Parts: sequence; structure tokens; C-alpha cells
Amino acid sequence: MGGRGSIIILLICSFVVQLFYFCILGLEAEFEDLMGDALTKKSSKLYERYFNDYLKFCEEMSLPVGGTQSATSVELWVASLAKKGLGYGTVQSHLTAVRHMFRRNGIDITWESERLAVALKGLKKRKQPSAGKVAVSLSQIMVLHQSAEVSLPSYTCQMFKVIISLAFFGFLRPSEFCKTEEDHYLRRGDVKISESKKCCHLRLRSFKHSEKPAIIRISNSWSKSLCFVEALHDYMERHAQKLDTDPLFDITVSAFRSMLNKVCNASGIKVKITPHCFRHGGATWASKKGWSVARIKAHGRWKSQAYNTYISA
Repeated sequence: MGGRGSIIILLICSFVVQLFYFCILGLEAEFEDLMGDALTKKSSKLYERYFNDYLKFCEEMSLPVGGTQSATSVELWVASLAKKGLGYGTVQSHLTAVRHMFRRNGIDITWESERLAVALKGLKKRKQPSAGKVAVSLSQIMVLHQSAEVSLPSYTCQMFKVIISLAFFGFLRPSEFCKTEEDHYLRRGDVKISESKKCCHLRLRSFKHSEKPAIIRISNSWSKSLCFVEALHDYMERHAQKLDTDPLFDITVSAFRSMLNKVCNASGIKVKITPHCFRHGGATWASKKGWSVARIKAHGRWKSQAYNTYISA
């Protein structure tokens, strides 16, 4: 009986230990969820990307990731971000993201240093490049079209020409015409072209600052030199086998940026043009055409006076 009693006690003790073990695992999982819930889904992905960028930088430069020697790693990483043209606010966002990820992973890293604080002040005072504020003109659109014909393959060329025209006349953000994780981008089913091919309507199911849909109308009459709607129709007909749920353009922002840089280099255009420049260009073009403020704001989905920053003199 004594032997049986000992076995029973051992089984009970084993059960209790396992029970506590699973309770601890459950609490640890709950704690992980709480740290994950500290950020929105979009911010969490962005933080992970910045964190991985920092890890990759340290690996490439053979620098310590954490510990007491990490202050130098952080300083050099900030210098590399500034060299890429990132401004003070964006660099601070990178630092905030990596701080959060290190705390979440329980890794010690040295951040605070007088040298870093002084460098960030210097970055704050530095005049940032104005590339993102360049307003692409309609004549530059035509030049880019011509350059694309000699610098890109046939299929890619057609897609590129449709993209930049659409981004210009639709005042579109890159995340609205390129495939992104944010899921704002246009699908084929979001495009409706009139039978006459003189105008089209685009349905943005959601966009950067809103989850409500918006309808954008574009007409061929806006430019005699560029029959955009017909070009869009030809592009969609070339890929008629695709589904309405497929992306209108199966290309990421980074891939489009590389394509744009290639065409710009071939075109001889001196100013730096980025994907966001077409939104600036479209708003500036509309203002010079005499569009009312209300019409410009509605077309560009602006709810505040921010539209002013997109209109160049």
C-alpha cells in the first residue's frame, strides 16, 4: 500500500508541475499578446521592417547589435539613414521602432549618448532634399513615355506609361497604384471604362486616411496629347484573362521606383522624380487649369488644407 501511495503522490506532483508549466506558458503567451497589442497591425509591420534593417546593417558592417558597445552601431546606422536622404522625423521613427523591438525581445542596447543627441540636432537643422515635393508636369509625363519606349520591354513599357498617367490624373499615392501590404491598391474590378472610352471611374475601396470608398473620374478631354482612358483600356484588354480581384498593376512601390529611376536616367530629366511626385504634379496641373479648391480636395481625397503643400507655383 505504501508503494502505491508513493506512486500516486508522484503522479499528483507530476500533474501539478505540468499544470503550473502550462499555466506559465499561457501567461507568457498572454504577455506576448499584450506587447503585440501595443501597436497597430500596420505599425507592427513597420517596426519589424526597421528592426530587420538595423540587424542587417550591423551584420554587413560587422558591428555589435546589442550590449554596451551598441552605441557606436546606432550612431553609424543613423549616419547611413541620413546619407540616404531620410529626414529628422523619419530617422526618429526608425529609432523608436528599434527601441521598441529590443525592449520586446529583452535585448540590452545602449542608446543614450551625447554624440547621438548632437547628431540628431544637426539632422533636424539640415535642409532636406525636396525630391518628394517635385511637381511633375504634363510635358515631363510625355518625355517619360518616350524614354520608356526605348528603355523598357514592351509589356513593362505599357504598364509604366499607364501607371504614371493614372497617378498624375488621379492624384494617386504610391500605395494606391502599387501593390502594398496596406491593401489600399486598385484591383481590376475597381476600374470602369465608358463604352466610348472617353472617361473612366476608379473606385478606391479605402485609402491612407479613410476606410470609406472614394470614386475618381478621369476624362480624355483633360489632355489632347494624351488619351489616357484609351491607353488604360488597351492595357486591361491585353490582360483580359486576369480576375477582377487581381491587382490592376502587379508591382510593388520599390519595383516601380527602380523602373522610374531607370526611365528618368534615360530621359535626361535632371530633377529627382519619386513615385509621390505624380500626385504633386496632378494637383499643380489641376490648379493651373482653374479647378476649384473643393474639386481639387475631393479628387485628391484631402480633408484638410494639406492640399496646399502639393501645389507648386
